[in-house]
Amino acid sequence: MRGSSERLTCFWVLAALYYIEQYGGDVRLEPWNTSDLKAHELELSMYGTSEEVHEKAEMPRRASTFDEANKIMAGFINVPLVNPDGVTAFVSKNSAKEILSGKAVNTSFEKAAHLLAAVNVDKLFSNAVEPWAFGLNPEKSNEGLEALRRFYAPMSYNGRIIFVKITVKEMKNKNEGNRVYSLKAIDVGFENRGTGNLAPGVT
Repeated sequence: MRGSSERLTCFWVLAALYYIEQYGGDVRLEPWNTSDLKAHELELSMYGTSEEVHEKAEMPRRASTFDEANKIMAGFINVPLVNPDGVTAFVSKNSAKEILSGKAVNTSFEKAAHLLAAVNVDKLFSNAVEPWAFGLNPEKSNEGLEALRRFYAPMSYNGRIIFVKITVKEMKNKNEGNRVYSLKAIDVGFENRGTGNLAPGVT
């Protein structure tokens, strides 16, 4: 047991050193399995004024079936997606297939929300922020993986604001680029957190 504990401690130390080198000495490394919970700490003010949030949260496309979603997502494959901080990521054929798998859809709180996010991944990533750095799961091999980065973007859904978490794989081989690995629609209950958190006019 002691050996296992020592290995885990070593892993977190090395991961923390990586993030300090990458993002600066003030970055705190969050546990790998807290990225969904952290979405509940996000505030809409991080994305601008009420009007700006409204524009960013409104999605231009809709898909009610997997066939529709697959056709739309095919247009994103290997097209550079860039967030406000200049981070570039790509959707591969494999990641597009995985994002629309039954297993992935079930991670979101509603199927319709997941499909909406999938067919608008380009706009979502263009507005996504990365407030936290997370460690890697020490139970996995993580071979070739430098980091799993989580980006969050607002999305208007059924009269309220939800957040979409976009997970991006940063590979050790920089020639492989940053790959969009998954996305997840998370209902943070803004309608229950007071009107101060809501963007007026968002539908």
